[in-house]
Amino acid sequence: MLLPLALSALVLGAQTTLAAPAADPLVARAAATSTTGIIFPLYYSPDPSTCYPEVQAVAKAHPKLPFTFIINPNSGPTTDTTDPMLACIPALRKAAPTSKIVGYVSTDYGKRASKLVQADINTYKGWSKYKEGGVAIPIDGIFLDETNTDGKGTTNFTLYSAYSRYIRQQFGANATIVLNPGDPVPAEFYPLASYLVTYESAYSEYKSNSVQSTASTPLKQQAVMVHSFPLSGTGAKAPATLLTNLVNSLAPNVGLLYVTNLQLSQTDVYGAIPPNWKQFTTALTSRDGI
Repeated sequence: MLLPLALSALVLGAQTTLAAPAADPLVARAAATSTTGIIFPLYYSPDPSTCYPEVQAVAKAHPKLPFTFIINPNSGPTTDTTDPMLACIPALRKAAPTSKIVGYVSTDYGKRASKLVQADINTYKGWSKYKEGGVAIPIDGIFLDETNTDGKGTTNFTLYSAYSRYIRQQFGANATIVLNPGDPVPAEFYPLASYLVTYESAYSEYKSNSVQSTASTPLKQQAVMVHSFPLSGTGAKAPATLLTNLVNSLAPNVGLLYVTNLQLSQTDVYGAIPPNWKQFTTALTSRDGI
């Protein structure tokens, strides 16, 4: 199979240094909104008869609330057209018409073979041929997990520049691209993506300076994913109070946010709807007035 120039250079071990793609048009759109959206990891199989009803309910009640759904059938894409996740895409689109749906792809911090990453991207692109109930189910782009962002001019910058370019080749110039290193990201990487996950960890590790911004690393391009949120507490440490304070400290400036009180020590924190889903979405929509 012939690879695009960017990826073929990487697979063959060429030393070509690639310029970053043009700035993502979604960045300007994100900067123009005063609302923090929700980045929701759909990492668990739904009941195809209801299709994530708690998520749909919030989306319908708050039509101005932006959603970015990360769809992840099997630690990556599937070619099984009967998979319930695929069946639920039209329902999610209907409930949240302005939502973006991105397919999960692992990069293993730059160690995964480029041809495998490309193959996953191609599989997600192939979903555009499928239909559910007569409705086409294309998605909007790719979520590159386990991103290694160690600076400009390095192998990793070249690698993710190539991935970003390839995703746009497959999904178009307006493709939604999310990079997830889970830590602060050098400014050079911002033009490669629509959003960058700059914090993904437990609430206990979150500090007031965990999320930072400059003119070239704007908060509107950043996504924050907090798990293991406290289950109990009183007074100033009551979960409801802590949740409101966290949301208010980030919204409406940060681009995307997700908070779950599923505990990493007990379960897959993205394996079910968060027990605090209603509290989180109420705090966010109240803060942003939507």
